[in-house]
Amino acid sequence: MPGSQRNRPRIGKEEKQDRITEEALRQCLRIEEQAALLSAIFRYSPEGMAFGDTDLVVRAANQSLARQIRVPLDRIAGRSADELTPGWTEQMGDIVHKVRATGQSFQAQAFPFVFKNQPQRGTTYWDFSLSPVYRDGNVLIGYLMLTREVTERVQAERDRHRLVQEQAARAEAEARIRQLERLIEAVPDAVIIVDQNQNVVAINRAVMEMGKVADRSHLLRPLTDYQPSFRFFYPDGRPVPPEEWSALRALHGETVMMREIRVCLPDGEERLVQINAAPVRDERGEVVLAVAVVRDVTQQRRGEWQRRVLSQVGEALSQGLNLEAILQTTLDQTLQLLGADLVGVFLADAERRELVLTAHRNIRPETEGLLRRLPFDAPVLSARAFAAGEVQMMEDVSQIPADLPMTRRLVAIEGARFLVALPLRAGGRPIGTITYGAHTPRRFTEGDLDIARRVANMFAVAIENARLFEEARRHVVELAEERTRREDLLRTVSHDLRAPLTIILGQSQFLLRVGEKAGLRGVEQHSAEAVHTSARKMNAMIQDLVDSVRLEAGLLKLAKTSIDLRRFVSDLLDRARTMMEVGRVKVEMPPDLPPVAADPDRIERILMNLLTNALKYSSSETEVTVRAERANGEVTVSVTDRGIGIAPEDLPNIFQRFYRVKGERKPEGLGLGLYITRMLVEAHSGRVWVESELGKGSSFYFTLPIQLI
Repeated sequence: MPGSQRNRPRIGKEEKQDRITEEALRQCLRIEEQAALLSAIFRYSPEGMAFGDTDLVVRAANQSLARQIRVPLDRIAGRSADELTPGWTEQMGDIVHKVRATGQSFQAQAFPFVFKNQPQRGTTYWDFSLSPVYRDGNVLIGYLMLTREVTERVQAERDRHRLVQEQAARAEAEARIRQLERLIEAVPDAVIIVDQNQNVVAINRAVMEMGKVADRSHLLRPLTDYQPSFRFFYPDGRPVPPEEWSALRALHGETVMMREIRVCLPDGEERLVQINAAPVRDERGEVVLAVAVVRDVTQQRRGEWQRRVLSQVGEALSQGLNLEAILQTTLDQTLQLLGADLVGVFLADAERRELVLTAHRNIRPETEGLLRRLPFDAPVLSARAFAAGEVQMMEDVSQIPADLPMTRRLVAIEGARFLVALPLRAGGRPIGTITYGAHTPRRFTEGDLDIARRVANMFAVAIENARLFEEARRHVVELAEERTRREDLLRTVSHDLRAPLTIILGQSQFLLRVGEKAGLRGVEQHSAEAVHTSARKMNAMIQDLVDSVRLEAGLLKLAKTSIDLRRFVSDLLDRARTMMEVGRVKVEMPPDLPPVAADPDRIERILMNLLTNALKYSSSETEVTVRAERANGEVTVSVTDRGIGIAPEDLPNIFQRFYRVKGERKPEGLGLGLYITRMLVEAHSGRVWVESELGKGSSFYFTLPIQLI
């Protein structure tokens, strides 16, 4: 028993030691297991792992890191980070300093890193952590780095982001284009929008109408694909290369203004367009679109050309007076103006009731023979236009009415596919027709019809002018003949009649002197006085007749000089004492009356005519007053009597040739005195008129120009 008691403590102590040993063994096993686990993790981890000392020399690394940096694993340990990846310290130095200073791990995602020894890799991206490693809790012995390359992920994210941005931009662009489409649809001109890829992305309906395209999508394609359906030419006919197209120039930042281009459409029709193109820039100033505004100026330019040709035709027709020559020179222009191939001008012969083919272009001889003379009621389009006084047009010659068989025959001869006949009218009366034809079908627009009417009116005016010119020419010939007759009469009167009259005057005056010397006072003396007086009156009438003929023929020439009317009238009355009762004449003229510019002989004739009449048609107990005054830049002279006056019905004709006052019992002379007075006053650029009242007398007025100093 005692022995057994002594052995109990020993057994307890051994068991405790065994337990300690077993625990230590278990801990060692755990450490070995953990070490093996850590080794396995270090070795097989997909993340790159590396341990470097404080000098950044790698002491351990796994295979994943070797693959990531593309360096064999057995060449990593013992080399610095900069040796393995040149530039590592430059790119990571700040991070290492931060970890060392703070004692805290640093983590980064998608960190950019450039392998300077592997430039082909470009910029790579990494998720990594850099942690400090301590011994005994406070002694820094190095750094543990865990890395994973995420370059592909970053690129994928960037691609996704770019795709999202592109989709958003595309959606925004499409929305902007839809908005632009709504805006440009209201624009009357054709609008084309082109993107940076030279694709037509938007057009308005005006583009479709101009290009004669029904499907909008047919035009929403690359602009350069428009050829060869659409062809573009400069106005001089040279093709426009694509690099010179206005929209493409705008994509390069250029603004194109008022550029004219000829466009040949798919159906062969040619249009003249005016293009304005400009770039559209984003907020960064980069060109994103080009906008081209296209205006069809075909009709505008054609209208301008038509107006020029019309002006030329009108000028030629208005200036010329030989109608046939004018028509021959202007018909070609009218054909071009109206796009016709043949034309005929018919003038009416009213006496024969026929239309006469006066001028034509491109008509066959057979047709000319048929159309040379047409009755007013001929079964042909030209005659119908003349009779109706309205335009007659056939755009479809297959529908010629049965009552126009001659037109059907003419169409067959000429091969015409279109006809239009327009009446020619002058002064409200028909004078002919003008007919155009074309060898191809065509539609006459209102504009074409307006041009045709204007040409017809011009021809009508020219024809009327030619007729008036011919009448004027005949009138001139007649006037020349009349002038010749007047000159012959003037020579006859002034020579053939005056020659014997001069003898009569001379002999009668001789007889009067002889009788006076012989003391004759009887019948013989009175007979001689009667012969002499009658001869003198006849001589005065012959002078009046000669003067009237000269005045009417424009043969009378004035010898103007400066005349003081006060002195002139006084001298005239002194000379006329033996011929009239000058004692009855009273002169009233202001002393400051300016001189007049006149022919003295003609002024004397005017005053003598007026004074003679005033004294003759007034009582011997009354005065005749001669007045003159300055008024309105001229001198007005008047001769006033207090005689019997002139009836109102005679006043309008008192200055007419050969006019005699009604009721005059013993008319003397030829009725030329006042007529010659008027002609002489008007020859001085003056005016003459009369104021009279029966039973109270008359006042005759005339004006003369003031002599300019």
